Amino acid sequence: PPSGLVPQNATFAPCIANARTNSAKLQIAAAYYQVGTLHVTLGNLRAAETAYRKASDFLDELIKLEPDNAAYFKELGKVHLGLGEIGRWRPDARTNFEAAVCALNKAGELSAKDADVHHFRGNALLGLACEREAIAEFEKAVTLDPQAAWRHYHLAWYLH
Repeated sequence: PPSGLVPQNATFAPCIANARTNSAKLQIAAAYYQVGTLHVTLGNLRAAETAYRKASDFLDELIKLEPDNAAYFKELGKVHLGLGEIGRWRPDARTNFEAAVCALNKAGELSAKDADVHHFRGNALLGLACEREAIAEFEKAVTLDPQAAWRHYHLAWYLH
């Protein structure tokens, strides 16, 4: 992660060097995604983009090794969704939202009952101005995970 976010002596380097398993690499990709999200919250979009791109690189590598792993595609969809959100005004924003939908479609094929996949795909579809399709995805997420109050809130918010 960029300096200033973590103590000077803390680094991902030992973790990355020792990441021999795909599970460890997925954890590193998820950590970069979380660092990117933190930078968005702090308003540091350049650092967020860097972290998201590093997460994407790890996930691309994992997908080459295990092309039927739904978790990798779900995480990659989240990363592209994040890139689309921070760069809405840029010409490549649509490309990032499209990449998010593509990755989440693959995750959905591999794991049809994952409510998160439908929720994130709904957000990516909103980025592409596909409101009807997005609402249908949010409805599927609520159906699959009716106990999650926040899913109901998001669906209600988009229906209004």
